[in-house]
Amino acid sequence: MSAAPSTAMIKIAPVKTLERINDPRWNRSDRTLYESGSLMFLPRIKDSGEGVPLIVDHDFDQRVGTVHELFRMEWVDGPWICASATVDDLPRWLRRSDTKASFGYRTLARGTFTECELVTKAIVDEVSVLLRLTPREPLAEVLSVRPIEPHRVSDEESRATEARIVAEQRKLSRRGESLDDVYRAWLASKQATGTEIIHHRSGTPLVRRYYETTITVR
Repeated sequence: MSAAPSTAMIKIAPVKTLERINDPRWNRSDRTLYESGSLMFLPRIKDSGEGVPLIVDHDFDQRVGTVHELFRMEWVDGPWICASATVDDLPRWLRRSDTKASFGYRTLARGTFTECELVTKAIVDEVSVLLRLTPREPLAEVLSVRPIEPHRVSDEESRATEARIVAEQRKLSRRGESLDDVYRAWLASKQATGTEIIHHRSGTPLVRRYYETTITVR
């Protein structure tokens, strides 16, 4: 597995449409259609933003990432419910349009008057990328896998940051203080806005970045 995190978009559930209901390839006993908006996370998971596990072959011991969002997307054969995920440990076999997918869910409500199963409300517990298993929905698959690119600070940004910090250091020096004094005061007050970047030598990568703060020197 790769150590570099990636993002993945996964097509998991076909949405019910009039065209699919009237198409015997979709409306048959071995297929399942889903109402738009029928799939959801548990409220506590949605409210916390923690997401549900992205795992291999429905095995919770083989977790490779986290699914953060479910959304509807138009596709060439009609609308689908898709999953947006972060892949922390990318399997070498996981590739776009070459990896089938599935998901585990608990059905809360079903529709009637269709040959296929029609899910109108369900809780999603996990999304799986499949290595050895065959998906119930044959067209569910991984649509894209992209590495998460680290933020790069340009030389111009680096020089501007360096100049600002040097100017602030001079002001503080005249008062007998330092940037560390100001930062410690901010940590104590917990009242801050803006962004503080750790000073680094021009031309080298930015390694660390603090959360929002504004340093004001009078």
